[in-house]
Amino acid sequence: MRRGLGTGRLVVGVGSALAVVGAFLPWTYFGGAQFGLPFQTRNAFDGAGVLMFIAATALLALLILPYAAASGRSSLDRWVSFVILGALMVVGTLLQLLQLFKDGALKLLPLTDVLGMWLGIVGTLLVAWGVAQIVGQETRARSADGPRQMTTFRDRRRKQ
Repeated sequence: MRRGLGTGRLVVGVGSALAVVGAFLPWTYFGGAQFGLPFQTRNAFDGAGVLMFIAATALLALLILPYAAASGRSSLDRWVSFVILGALMVVGTLLQLLQLFKDGALKLLPLTDVLGMWLGIVGTLLVAWGVAQIVGQETRARSADGPRQMTTFRDRRRKQ
């Protein structure tokens, strides 16, 4: 039986899609008419932002995987997978922002010139929120089961 998408997975999907689109758009720019230099941009693929892109793509694949399987289930569709990929996405985004800051190229405005950076940041925040919801949902489901009971095994040998 296929698992429902749920709020957490939906938020992760939207955040991952925003981050994938943001990876291709400009994260910073150089030059322009005021400097007399040609206008040049850099995107997420010019640094550690590629880690954000890979993690976002893997998260989208993880969301689609149960729908592609004939049984409707996937052994990879677990909360731990979402936590690992979400953490990689956060690390990739932060490293990209630190690289831009270190190079003196971190610009926050005008919004249209650094739209990719903002989409990447918003996408990463949405993924972190969605992963937190997935983990919270798993925690609630486990606590609703009550305390774990010890299993007793009966002797399965034939009685003679």
